[in-house]
Amino acid sequence: MPCADDDTVYLHHGKPTTPVRPVSTTPVYNQQVTLTCSSTSTTVPADHGLTLTYIWQRDRTHITVTSPGSPYTFRVSSRDSHSYRCRARESQGLESEWSQGYNMEPQYGPYQISLTPSISSYTVTEHQALPSITCSAICRPGCTYRWFHNGTAFSSGAVLQGQADRSKTGSYRYPATVIMFTVNSLSGTLAVNESDPVTLRCQVDSNPRSVIRLLNGTEELTRADNSMTAEYRLASADCRQRGNYSCTATNNIGAPVSQRVELLVKCSPRLDETAVKQLKYASRLGGNVNVSVSVLAYPLPTFTWSRTTSTSQDLTGSSIPVSAISVTARLHLTNLQQQDFGDYSLTVNNGESSSVTYTVSIVSEGPPDVPTQFRDLDNATTSSVWLSWLPGFNGGHPQTFLLEHLKFATRTWTVYKTYADTGKMMVVEVTGLTPGDIHIFRLHARNDYVDSNRYVFVETRTAGADAAAGTSTYEGMTETPPVTYESIRASPYQNTGANSQGSDHDNK
Repeated sequence: MPCADDDTVYLHHGKPTTPVRPVSTTPVYNQQVTLTCSSTSTTVPADHGLTLTYIWQRDRTHITVTSPGSPYTFRVSSRDSHSYRCRARESQGLESEWSQGYNMEPQYGPYQISLTPSISSYTVTEHQALPSITCSAICRPGCTYRWFHNGTAFSSGAVLQGQADRSKTGSYRYPATVIMFTVNSLSGTLAVNESDPVTLRCQVDSNPRSVIRLLNGTEELTRADNSMTAEYRLASADCRQRGNYSCTATNNIGAPVSQRVELLVKCSPRLDETAVKQLKYASRLGGNVNVSVSVLAYPLPTFTWSRTTSTSQDLTGSSIPVSAISVTARLHLTNLQQQDFGDYSLTVNNGESSSVTYTVSIVSEGPPDVPTQFRDLDNATTSSVWLSWLPGFNGGHPQTFLLEHLKFATRTWTVYKTYADTGKMMVVEVTGLTPGDIHIFRLHARNDYVDSNRYVFVETRTAGADAAAGTSTYEGMTETPPVTYESIRASPYQNTGANSQGSDHDNK
């Protein structure tokens, strides 16, 4: 009969205790709220090391949460009441019973303001009672009401009260309220496919009319002055346009009001253009490599590493979410042997389309690759030109770029300047040149290991001295380089008329 090792610990699994009814901070519509859930393990011995996670339901329907622990934080996206409950689950163990439900009733400010009757103009005899006009709105906790006459508070209560006299002639004003803010005619949260059209529409009630702004975060998409409605259309939704959109309105009576909707844009995986796109790594025999590949996708994808040839490496990998639409896949390779060098496949899948596979190469340390796209940017002055190039793979060591200028008089190359690699398109100004001449430059990449095996060349010309007469100059100003196609990352709002764009290049 086999004997148990003396260090063996046997666990007796028990159900975690039934969590107490969840409690929360004060819930307010369109603001963050936190629910907490608490349970205790009954597994023995007490130092078992297992952890408790929590499962949540809203109105007895499971909720997908980013973190399976407690507390659960989310934005209140509905004015309606909902019941929340939770249960505890022990790793490698059992689940508790469901807690009692917590009925959450969000607080919210006034909306759907209306007047009864809805007549906009009355004619009454002086000294008689004002017409009976009732103002109503929906809010929690209950609303209070004030009537304004030409900007001055005149009466309180839901019903207009008072006696008519000639001083009360004029317009009775009330502050703005957002009656409706929708995305594709729906409020709350909407998920669309990438390239789908999206229409944001906001309707406001106020007297006088309001200034209405539609925003994505803090970026203003459109503005309507002296209006009751505002609309903004995305002709083709982009993955990066996911986010919380808001409609704010004010007519300078009372505080500005705001309402939000959330737009989710489903998109298939692609390399995240905001992160370094490195699919080639270098190391020495016996060395280590940390591979990182950042992918843009929604829903967030899963990753699978594989290789067609045998390797002793663990290809499990890991992933870390960077944002709601970006995640980084990681693979740690250690003590590299000769058979470990070569290509590895990273398969990415988020269920929105067929999976995408990227090839990541592990190579021996060596010289840097030759820079590409070395060229003149056609922005010459009488004494300077602008040049640009795209850095190649650095060979596993930090690289620099040596820029040289050919002096025609001596037919020799002289060093103009050395530049550190930024990992992005390089854009530099070369100054101190003679007017109207042809100038030849060559570019060379080098690292601590060895220089690249060849140069790249470009020929350019400075403007003639007579060209300067037609060019305005301003003392004390620094000229900025032209923007090239390679250095522009298009804004997701570019096709809608909004002015927003980012630049990938660093000015030198």
